[in-house]
Amino acid sequence: MPRCPTPGGQTRRLAPAIIHILEGEGELTVDGDAYDARQGTWVRMAPDVKHSLATQTAMQIALYLLPR
Repeated sequence: MPRCPTPGGQTRRLAPAIIHILEGEGELTVDGDAYDARQGTWVRMAPDVKHSLATQTAMQIALYLLPR
């Protein structure tokens, strides 16, 4: 099972992924670019891209790992 990064850390995935913000607000950083992350946000990430999520409120997210 993948380990969660330390707070403020970054992680990488070996497969493409989609993050869907279901509840809450924060800032999602993907490959050095920061985006507002709030309910309804969808972000597709290529494999091996650094990403992190800084929460401003409690969040619920869905992470979809896609086939290569």
